[in-house]
Amino acid sequence: TAGHVVLSLDTDGDSETIPDTELYRLSFNGLSWGTPTPFTQDLLPDVNPKLALDPSGQVVLVWMKGNDLSCSVNFAPPVTVFTEEYSTNLADFKMAVSSEGKIAIVWAEPDAYSSDLYVLFYDPDHQSWAAAPQQITSDPEVERNLDVTFYGTSDLIPVYDRMSIETTTVPVLAATGEPVLM
Repeated sequence: TAGHVVLSLDTDGDSETIPDTELYRLSFNGLSWGTPTPFTQDLLPDVNPKLALDPSGQVVLVWMKGNDLSCSVNFAPPVTVFTEEYSTNLADFKMAVSSEGKIAIVWAEPDAYSSDLYVLFYDPDHQSWAAAPQQITSDPEVERNLDVTFYGTSDLIPVYDRMSIETTTVPVLAATGEPVLM
């Protein structure tokens, strides 16, 4: 039985230099583990690698490469799945794999006073990602401490804390003496 581990490592030992964070791969050949080999070598930070197996046994690797959510199947050159301005919310995505190999990437995206959950699906039959994420919550609360799994072959179950954010209008006098609501 083979196995793989992918790590995000700071290549110069200086945590202040973010762009040199790269992915390294370790493989198990059934008898022993190999040595770490670089999978990425570029000027973009590569973080939060997640591995999955599709139904045919192909390895699907997903991670953040700079502002891009990237994917590699069987450690082939990566493709960009989704691009957004870098946020720690997207960079902290969670991944779930169904028993039939459907993959879901879920993250909380901030809004004015709250956040909502978004999902991006991978179809193992077509080896392709959805064209755009779907919003799966839309409410005034903040979703945080997210985890995600599948129930059966296609029912996505996100688990998270939901926190209410309350706002209060406070009258304040402006420098002109006029009342302003804040």
